[in-house]
Amino acid sequence: GKHVDPYTKVLVRPGMDKIVGTFSEQELFHEGRSVFHPEGVQKLKEWAEKHVPGTKLTGSEFVIVAYTDSNSDSKAAEILTTEQAEAVKTYLIDHHSIHKLGTFSRRTVHAIGMGTRLSPTTAASASLPLRRIEVILFAPAGTLS
Repeated sequence: GKHVDPYTKVLVRPGMDKIVGTFSEQELFHEGRSVFHPEGVQKLKEWAEKHVPGTKLTGSEFVIVAYTDSNSDSKAAEILTTEQAEAVKTYLIDHHSIHKLGTFSRRTVHAIGMGTRLSPTTAASASLPLRRIEVILFAPAGTLS
């Protein structure tokens, strides 16, 4: 009960609304790297332009989480996914100001590399790519409608 994995605490929020953008690794990055390809930047830009405006809600947070498949060494996978999540976070902050709620107020933006661990919120049988990046906006219940 008391010893909940810190990733689960950040990703499982049953009392909040959420918007999730899911991208396969190959949509954003050169395979097995944390370097964007031009089409990847365009995909992130399109998602952000559609979903970020109108979400400057007090109490909201962004979580960017990257996963990879179990074919990778677990330590290498953790480094890769952490770098991928950080790259997406940096892009969205630098180009779409996802951390700003107003002139002076800011919201938290987390970047998590899950490596080969499975998502605590998505069933393994879900039709999501194993190598993926999720951009999740959590907001107080009833605010994202």
